[in-house]
Amino acid sequence: MIHTDITLILSLSLLIWGSPFVSKLLRMPTPPVEIILGSITAYLGLIGHNQYFDIIAEVGFLYLMFLAGMEVDLKQITQSPKAIIRRSMLFLGLMALFSVTSGIMFHLNTITIISMPLISIGILASLAKTYGKEQPWIKLAFIAGILGEIISIAILTIFDAASTTGVNMTLVMKVSYLTAFIAAVYLLYKILRLLFWWLPELKKTLIPRLDTADQDIRLSMALFFILIAIMLYLKLELALGAFIAGVAISAFFHHEKQLEAKISSLGFGFLVPLFFIHV
Repeated sequence: MIHTDITLILSLSLLIWGSPFVSKLLRMPTPPVEIILGSITAYLGLIGHNQYFDIIAEVGFLYLMFLAGMEVDLKQITQSPKAIIRRSMLFLGLMALFSVTSGIMFHLNTITIISMPLISIGILASLAKTYGKEQPWIKLAFIAGILGEIISIAILTIFDAASTTGVNMTLVMKVSYLTAFIAAVYLLYKILRLLFWWLPELKKTLIPRLDTADQDIRLSMALFFILIAIMLYLKLELALGAFIAGVAISAFFHHEKQLEAKISSLGFGFLVPLFFIHV
């Protein structure tokens, strides 16, 4: 057992460190390289299911959704032309058709088919890190990705309740919780936006210019775990809470460029690679 754990730790360490070099060699983005290398090492028996590895990979996924939320520009989405929104919905419709068709052909699990748009927004965040989020195709992809994120999480919540309890009042309550939570988040966003407009110095109080105690990181991590705790209490999809936490940081503290760099360094340097290897 100890030998297996040591092999797992050493293999993960080498994969995290070596993936960027393999990525440059193959001229591919790092996330698919990490997935491929993880598949190969798992086939060789060097890594496998482990309680702690599973937990850290789950945290890595939630952190990836948090980082994806930080890449969202709400103004860009709300001000997008209707033609782009319609094309994004058409794209998502075709993606759903392709997912269902592939699922039937290859006998995939239903949860895998539903999760495809959910994972795509996380991969987009990684591509934005690689190519730069100012790329026009990255900005356009995020619009479709966010719409797919919301739809996918709603379907996941409904499917989870229906598969565990059936179509009954519990399902209705879960959907009601999800709707109420989204409405509450939207209302809170409007209130905070008005509050920060009236009291701009409040932002400097929450994240001071001369920050010697890493208060910006503490606030971000507190918001990250608070929203995950709310999702646990409501028994909703945890990824939604992590994603909204990232959107909140982007919406109210987008002027703090160093904050985004600090948070993404930990994610893309450690937690996110573990998630992709675990995939």
